[in-house]
Amino acid sequence: MFGKEMRRVSRRGFTLVEMLVVIAIIGVLVSLLMPAIQAARESARRMSCGNKLHQIGVAAHAYHDHWQRFPLMGTFSSDITSNSPYKNYNASRGSFMARLLPFMEEQSLYDMLNFDLSGPTDHGAPDLCAISMAQPGDALPGNGIRFETVCDGRGKRLRSYVISGLLCPSASIMVGSGQHAGENVREAAALTTYAYNLGAADMVNASGACAQYANAGGYFKFTNHPGMAPQGLTDAGFNSSGVAARGIWAASLDDIQNVDGAAHTILIGEYLPDDSAFNAGDSTIGTIGGDALRGWMNFDTGWNTTNCPVNHPMRGIDLIWDTEKYGPFGPCNDREIAVCAQGFRSDHPGVIQVVMADASVQVIADEIDYAVWQALGDRRDGTVVEAAMLSP
Repeated sequence: MFGKEMRRVSRRGFTLVEMLVVIAIIGVLVSLLMPAIQAARESARRMSCGNKLHQIGVAAHAYHDHWQRFPLMGTFSSDITSNSPYKNYNASRGSFMARLLPFMEEQSLYDMLNFDLSGPTDHGAPDLCAISMAQPGDALPGNGIRFETVCDGRGKRLRSYVISGLLCPSASIMVGSGQHAGENVREAAALTTYAYNLGAADMVNASGACAQYANAGGYFKFTNHPGMAPQGLTDAGFNSSGVAARGIWAASLDDIQNVDGAAHTILIGEYLPDDSAFNAGDSTIGTIGGDALRGWMNFDTGWNTTNCPVNHPMRGIDLIWDTEKYGPFGPCNDREIAVCAQGFRSDHPGVIQVVMADASVQVIADEIDYAVWQALGDRRDGTVVEAAMLSP
């Protein structure tokens, strides 16, 4: 080894500055990619949501094939002074969605329901975990046995069954189980993000709040009937411009096709239960009317009107209001004012989706002309809305 020059190989690593530069470049690339990734995910969620709407529309048509009309809401009578036996505590016998279960591959759940029972919950009495075979006469004041207190054989309320086909994956309530965080998953009402279209309704309230939309801008102006029903509470089709009412009436296809056409009339659309006056499922905060069990099973859930513009901003259950984004808070943004709280909205950027009465799905832009929006909700105004009018 003498006489030989020893060579030392020098291995140079990254300096701290170089590492920071590489990390910064990676961070920039990730920040550029994230919006595209998020957009792709939302596109997939919206497609899934639209597919679910289509399946609900197909189920509604299957129901119509059997009963010759679309399913009723669960309110048999809204007139507490009438002679109808179906009033007050024994008026509620499930939602229109409960009636669609056999046509949505939920036959086993449907078979556990007992439509001879009535009532969402027995205020002032404990909600007994009644079995589905309870008799009609069991639904009496004070005994705690109601349509929505029925349980399965393991003691779980049927109202708490989460049905994925009734939930849009983009909706902000989709945290875990489809129920509100912290609730008892064996008791709390499971939610839905889809609602019947009642068209334009008389949403005028005692305070006069949100007057610009309370009567749908006067759009409901036919002269051959008494006018639109207050908050959709009617048993007569001539008081409802949409496809159903909160009483014992729902449209048939003939009611729609003979005037506007099924492809030009909304059947069911998206909504966010946390932003709704009547459709919320939160069992701790409550809703208007004092009934906090407004999940998919409740007789008075899943209905909206077209009075308010699409995706009108709303202060929901979380009571957060973004003044910088939406401006000053007003009565049309208040969840406790039903005028706009019963409006169609979604968490899709700039649009909602609806299924028409022919079971086709349409995308509606936030900026849709108000008169066109009313025409889509009205089954018999004679207006044919073309696809180009849905996105101005």
